[in-house]
Amino acid sequence: MSTGGVSPFLAAPPNGGQTSTLRAFNSPADALAACTAGVRGCAELFEAARVPGGERPRDTLQAVADIARAPGTRPGAVFALARRHPVYTPALDAAPTAWTPALRYEGNGREFDGPGNIAFDRAGDAWVVNRARTTLPRTWPTRRARRAVPRRTAPR
Repeated sequence: MSTGGVSPFLAAPPNGGQTSTLRAFNSPADALAACTAGVRGCAELFEAARVPGGERPRDTLQAVADIARAPGTRPGAVFALARRHPVYTPALDAAPTAWTPALRYEGNGREFDGPGNIAFDRAGDAWVVNRARTTLPRTWPTRRARRAVPRRTAPR
């Protein structure tokens, strides 16, 4: 976050130009850019980002949070705003059905190899299934999340 640029994980293979993920990330960024650049659109962005039954966002941070919270709410409206002020490339050519970009991850054989079926609980903890393993730990399911990468201790 020190540069404001896109994360190398998102910009480079196996993501980047090899999947639609970077385009799906850049398109709503264009909608935000239209608003912050003063290119008419903040009121429309805030309305498009409104969570069903919720209040209209009052700023861009809340708009982004609401789009993430309800990604299938009016994606076409957000996409139309993005087309008005294209700043980030590559971008989507058509509106998605929802703003749910998928990240591709290739394991290294020692860590988390096949993440999938991600869910978040009320506490905000992510529960991720490692699909590369053919068996589940004996303690599964458990109320405590398991670390994807073992803790390492400093040599004594």
